[in-house]
Amino acid sequence: MGTLIKTYYSRQWASIKGSRAARLVNLPTGWGRLRVGILAALSGAVTETLDMGIGFCSGTTNILGDATTTHWIGARSTGAWTYSSGGYVTGTVSYYKRVGTTYTGGGGLSGYDISDVGTRDHVCGMWVDIVKGSPNYTVEIVWYDTVPSGSNSLSVSVFLSKMSIAKTLNGSQPSGYYFHSGAVACSESTDGYFDAVNISWPGPNTSLCIDRMVISCFSV
Repeated sequence: MGTLIKTYYSRQWASIKGSRAARLVNLPTGWGRLRVGILAALSGAVTETLDMGIGFCSGTTNILGDATTTHWIGARSTGAWTYSSGGYVTGTVSYYKRVGTTYTGGGGLSGYDISDVGTRDHVCGMWVDIVKGSPNYTVEIVWYDTVPSGSNSLSVSVFLSKMSIAKTLNGSQPSGYYFHSGAVACSESTDGYFDAVNISWPGPNTSLCIDRMVISCFSV
């Protein structure tokens, strides 16, 4: 168990469609666990295959979503996101790293739910942790699985409370939360140091609508 050493907070109703974005984060020396969390919904109401990714990359050029990637690690979804009755069921979500054009990782779980309402009153939560190791870095993924409607929407207070838990989010989640993790060998000194949060959303017909995005850094 570590100690929370820094938090970055963004609150804006940002919509990503057929695109990708990276924002530099001034990571403190001695971090042992990084966590990026998003409160989000979708807008589009169509089924399509999405190679979605959320995690951390090296620099803000050649990021995940570009033809080649300097160095990225995080959660990646592959396969069709199926739309039905106001919500989506995801494709397979798993841990990956990408260097150049090569992905390493895989496995994962499918069938998570996310709302298609596309408003701040109906949002789901996702948290992705990167745990530093030598040589393996572990990616931990937690997804709030209920399609929000009314009181089902994930509250801001619950979302933020998980951003300050200085240990794995696995093992203490109530019904509606799902966990997946895996490890991949990483060399930041060889492939590039992680210094930016990176989201890739290539779907041409659906928009990822982000209410809040928070990054927390924990010591070892």
